[in-house]
Amino acid sequence: MEGDADVRDGDRLPETLDASARKLAAKRINERVKLLANLLNSLGIGVIGAGVIVPGVHDPTRITLQTLAWIATGLVLHLLAQSVLAFMRSED
Repeated sequence: MEGDADVRDGDRLPETLDASARKLAAKRINERVKLLANLLNSLGIGVIGAGVIVPGVHDPTRITLQTLAWIATGLVLHLLAQSVLAFMRSED
């Protein structure tokens, strides 16, 4: 089936594919998008955790500029994960 090979080779959604092949390609793309968003979100959580926990062990009464930078970096990664979800395709 040549149409299936087109779907696997880059998950493009050409107009010539039938409805079931387009739906399958959209599902594959959506799963990859969700995996990327999950990766970025997990990295963001890890960065925030490390930025708060590690300095907190050394001196829990002080918040440094470096701690705030780690928190900001984690938030940026989280927001990037949210924006990646905009690339999901309709599966209809």
